[in-house]
Amino acid sequence: MKAVLPKLKNTSTMTVLVVIFNLVFFTSLMAQGPLLRFPDIHEDLIVFVHGEDIWSVAADGGVATRLTIHDGEEHYPRFSPDGNLIAFTGYYDGNPDVYVMNKYGGEITRVTYHPGYDEVIGWHPTKNKIIFSAYRSDYPGYSELFLISPDGTGTEKLILHEAARGSFSADGNQIAYNKVSRENRTWKRYKGGTAQDIYIYDFKTDEEKNISNFEGTDRMPMWINDKIYFTS
Repeated sequence: MKAVLPKLKNTSTMTVLVVIFNLVFFTSLMAQGPLLRFPDIHEDLIVFVHGEDIWSVAADGGVATRLTIHDGEEHYPRFSPDGNLIAFTGYYDGNPDVYVMNKYGGEITRVTYHPGYDEVIGWHPTKNKIIFSAYRSDYPGYSELFLISPDGTGTEKLILHEAARGSFSADGNQIAYNKVSRENRTWKRYKGGTAQDIYIYDFKTDEEKNISNFEGTDRMPMWINDKIYFTS
């Protein structure tokens, strides 16, 4: 069977059809959602977001397994230190809150019940608490880091006056962190007033140190063993 295309009388008609095709094509692509966002790994298992759902796959490749099927979106899945739980930000009930589930996608439980935006950052290495950022400060526009147990109890606000993302040292005595969040901005080579730096705060000595001191953007610190990795 051959497809028969209508003869176009002028170029303006062709232009309109091309525009309509492009709109339909790219809208369908956007509806599928970006691939492989917000990955995290524990031993030989990776979790990531695709199509605003959370999936898991073996670290050496293979067929991915879909863990969530909720109509709402899920972002930022993060493994607990023992790998048995996954914390994530769920856009359920009209508001983004912290949720937790087991590594197989079952027993999804809501952890926070705040009207603001709660973004999962990770887990504390020794307290078995979820790290999340939220705008609950008395100073509008300043985000802070909080800890909370998977059952929703024991909420703690870190002493840091302004913090958006962070990663603890293995003993939990220090944290590498960004004061502001610009991960979703698309500006390249930005050197303005909200360019991110990486700081280390020592909870024992109550001392803070800027370890990047770069005029551009340094962000997403990850403290692994005795090194801090980040994007720049």
